[in-house]
Amino acid sequence: MHVILTSNQIQDPIYSNTLSTLNTSTSLTRAGSRAQISGVKPPLYVQNSIDNDWPIKNGFNLIEASIYREGVSLVEEDFNAGCDCDPQGCENASDCMKAGTLKDVYLEGSAAIFECNQNCACDENCPNKLVQKGRKVPLEIFKTHNRGWGLRTLVALRKGEFVDTYKGELITEEEASRRDAKRQVKDVYTFALDKFHGDNPDNERLRDNKYVIDGEVLGGITRFINHSCDPNLRIFAVSYNHADFCIYDLAFFSTEDVPARTELTFDYTGQEASDSIPDRTSSGVSKEKMTRCLCGSENCKGVLWM
Repeated sequence: MHVILTSNQIQDPIYSNTLSTLNTSTSLTRAGSRAQISGVKPPLYVQNSIDNDWPIKNGFNLIEASIYREGVSLVEEDFNAGCDCDPQGCENASDCMKAGTLKDVYLEGSAAIFECNQNCACDENCPNKLVQKGRKVPLEIFKTHNRGWGLRTLVALRKGEFVDTYKGELITEEEASRRDAKRQVKDVYTFALDKFHGDNPDNERLRDNKYVIDGEVLGGITRFINHSCDPNLRIFAVSYNHADFCIYDLAFFSTEDVPARTELTFDYTGQEASDSIPDRTSSGVSKEKMTRCLCGSENCKGVLWM
């Protein structure tokens, strides 16, 4: 899902796909209270047993779909290729999915996921149309004791189960640099959509269009997922338009069986296979000056690099 903004909408902070119930609520009624966000399916709750704080504030708006900003161009749907596999047993689904969950070979790697689209021979019940159908897991934004707001699942998750995608403003690399220069808060909510750039050096569209997704001001609920050095989620590139490698979704999948009411986390550093913090002295940032990690896991590296 996405929304394309025209130039006269760029300064407007709230859009038609904004979850207005969250945006207009300024605080919880009392410490320890729990609120369900109306009109959101599957259910979404806010729980705060720490104080009277509210997670949607300081100019942030929660959105249901990513927003395409000025300068971001889309490939025409006519150029999108589809598969011609058996509608009753899509071979693309068998490559990466098993009973609706991501296979171990994918969970342990970093390969992109290619889902079927409207040009494929399969119908809407195709098991390879999973992420594009959106979140199915009820979630809760909750106040942690020492890491601000977090996100947890309200139901048990199977290993390899899809949780949700990362949503925000899709902007150009130049706009991202401009925002970074003006950014005053140290929290960074940006992801570069550069998964395919190194694999396609001769692709003119990839060479000329580098995009970033920014969830700082306008973002989805996965914006509240905290870091952990021992995470239970991983993030994967998911493409629906095989003719366009510049624009794709970032999807969170569970890497293990996750009990209900467990906090969801992923590794901000993207170093799931690393046992040590890289030497950052060449970039002028020493380990002592990095952000201290508060995940509390047995495998905690002690610091973050973002």
